[in-house]
Amino acid sequence: MIEPPTDRLHKFLAVGGIFLICTGITIPLDRFSDAKLQQIEASEKLKRFGYSYADYAKEVNKGIDAYNRWVKEPTQENERRAKEIIASSEAATEQLDHATRDAMIESGKQVDLMTHYVYMKNVWLVIGALCIGLGFVSSYYGFSRWLREPKKTR
Repeated sequence: MIEPPTDRLHKFLAVGGIFLICTGITIPLDRFSDAKLQQIEASEKLKRFGYSYADYAKEVNKGIDAYNRWVKEPTQENERRAKEIIASSEAATEQLDHATRDAMIESGKQVDLMTHYVYMKNVWLVIGALCIGLGFVSSYYGFSRWLREPKKTR
């Protein structure tokens, strides 16, 4: 088994710096990737809300258009047609209304989650950069001191 160099601080710093560099590359990239995937998932759910609302708006607009036609041309035929359209779309509108309300609540949650995932991506990016920077500084200092030692004491 390999023994860690604990007899001198600079040897420990050299090896520890390499460990920090490796850790600073692998773990933050993995966490960054996870946060990005979760952000994409939240974005997809948010887009689904847009489609749900579009269906609701389309159904409501059918009734509004029928009513407006009747108001512009107040004939018996337009009144009958408007009442039929409004009555037929009322049940669908009510059902879509509940779905849209649920989607609106979910979309608020998804927006908050997306904000959180962007924040976490940035946190892991900074942690990775700090680990890599500290690892380079530590390794440079450790190896430079280690190589300056006489060969007999290394």
